Amino acid sequence: MLDHSFEQVLKDYQPLIKNQMKQLNIYTNFEEFYQVGQIALWKAYCHYEQEKGHFAFYAKQRVRGDLIDFLRKEAKYKEHNVISDAVKLHQYSIVTEHEESSYERFVPYLHLLSCREKAWFTETIIHQLKLSEIAQKYSVSTHTVASWRKSVIKKLSYMMKPEEN
Repeated sequence: MLDHSFEQVLKDYQPLIKNQMKQLNIYTNFEEFYQVGQIALWKAYCHYEQEKGHFAFYAKQRVRGDLIDFLRKEAKYKEHNVISDAVKLHQYSIVTEHEESSYERFVPYLHLLSCREKAWFTETIIHQLKLSEIAQKYSVSTHTVASWRKSVIKKLSYMMKPEEN
């Protein structure tokens, strides 16, 4: 343990957390990653042993390591969800190259979607835009557009009864 309170350590090491995020090119989901960095600093604060070296070095390694671990988990999660979403979209025939009537199949349900959900649906189904292209078009993050997609899939899968498939 250090002689300072954690609040003081957190105040002193905020630049370290932000610097590590910058070095790792973390610009999206800033608050989430910043929280991961704060938790890592807390772990460093709790587990620091003075005889093993300087706290600053230990804190930097801990924060950087936890941020990298979280980046890996996020990448794995996104990879899994893209596959999962593709399976769900295929299952409900939302996206098919040969079936022009797939859009019409969902028209009765579109009024139940929010404006943003309709935007995702339209941009994806009709205009064949990617997540990043939709995000850029609507000036939001890809994470935000992914949440629209998730909501649409959830609503449509709930509304579409298995008998209709």
